[in-house]
Amino acid sequence: GIELYDKEKYGAAQQTFTEAIEGIDDPNSNIRLNAEFYQALCALKLFNKDAEFLFKRFIENHSENPKVETAYFQLGKYRFRKKSYGKTIEWLDKVDPYMLDVQELSEYYFKLGYSCFMRGDTERAKQCFFEIKDAETKYSSPANYYYAHIAYLEKNYETALHGFQKLSNSPSFKNIVPYYISQILYLQGKHEQLVEYALPLLDSANTKRAPEIARLIGEGYYGTGRYGEAIPYLKRYMEEGHHAMRKDLYQLGFAYYKNKNYDEAIDRFKQVTNTKDALAQNAYYHLAD
Repeated sequence: GIELYDKEKYGAAQQTFTEAIEGIDDPNSNIRLNAEFYQALCALKLFNKDAEFLFKRFIENHSENPKVETAYFQLGKYRFRKKSYGKTIEWLDKVDPYMLDVQELSEYYFKLGYSCFMRGDTERAKQCFFEIKDAETKYSSPANYYYAHIAYLEKNYETALHGFQKLSNSPSFKNIVPYYISQILYLQGKHEQLVEYALPLLDSANTKRAPEIARLIGEGYYGTGRYGEAIPYLKRYMEEGHHAMRKDLYQLGFAYYKNKNYDEAIDRFKQVTNTKDALAQNAYYHLAD
């Protein structure tokens, strides 16, 4: 059974483990106990519906055995695969992390952290991701990504920026982190850096993201007073974007106004005056001028 399991022939291995269990009457036999454990493990590898039942039975029958820790861990992984994140947390919370090896520990912290994140417990998720984000395992990059993402959500932009920059060459995340970095540079008011960083992205941006990148470049030029250079990018966002707001209309109008393109400016400012607020007051002032 072990030989077949090591060769990843889990169906045949499970059948052999079942024969071993049936051939030993002593319920405390180490061979029978190990066979029960591997029988459950094979069911898990085969995505069998009885995997959870077999592990629960093993835990119930052998509660003092060291393999129970591994059974808890395997049940957590099983529930994670089912996207049952509440149950994942429930099982992984029973695991003593000090009983796991380095690779298992990394998987443990990532799957526990991700489950907490999906359940809205970002504080605990952050703690789990922090444990492994700087390690050298296959879970370190995704842990780093979610740690940076949480920092971004919490407006801790410098921490988020540092995390996303570390993922710039990651095969899994190199296509998405530039958009986070651009947004952070914008939110930090680093307009010159934003323009320098985002301009090369526009050529490689997919159709869906291109308008947003154009907006950020326009915002960068706008923030440094280079209104003429801002116009084509702000205009592209207005024409191709799907969420243009009054603020966007005002900015494009103001860029036209500063560039002495008054007809275009008037057209944009008029679209902003439909609400009584500071933005409308500014638009009226420039329209009068």
